[in-house]
Amino acid sequence: MGWTSECMSWETLASIIDDGSDETLAKLLRSKEVLDTYMDFLAKLCYSVDSRESAGDREIEIKEDYESVASFLWVSAFGCEWVLNADGKKKAVGVPPVQTEGSGPVILLKSNDFPYYFDEGIQHHILWSTEPLSPEEISKQIENRLEAVYPCSAKTDFRFGTGSSRFVLAAPM
Repeated sequence: MGWTSECMSWETLASIIDDGSDETLAKLLRSKEVLDTYMDFLAKLCYSVDSRESAGDREIEIKEDYESVASFLWVSAFGCEWVLNADGKKKAVGVPPVQTEGSGPVILLKSNDFPYYFDEGIQHHILWSTEPLSPEEISKQIENRLEAVYPCSAKTDFRFGTGSSRFVLAAPM
């Protein structure tokens, strides 16, 4: 994974996302500082001995505290309750607190903790859903959520990618 010292403009970013190929999306890079933080976080998720050795000691080790990455996400992103499994690791149970059986997916638009390196004013968000969404539904959900975040008077342009990585990028204009 590479990094960059130059911020990416909205025009370049929009072109990359509109292309949408994995090869082109690979041009999206983080700053060195954010990449280092991201790699440190990924080391917590990895189950290999090499990753553990390079990650050093941690107060909280996701791989040691949670049954799976999925359980970590269900608990941390969606607020699901958890129980300890037979190995003493957290296992997500039930549905998110804001979801009831048959009520449809819980959908969250959150700022990316490890954003790519863009010009000032461009924000990198992730759309989380408890169920798969079509590209049309993703677009609708983004529009609805961005309206709540940005004032009605501000024009907001957005692009979203649905390649190997799912992400949302919004830039108030």
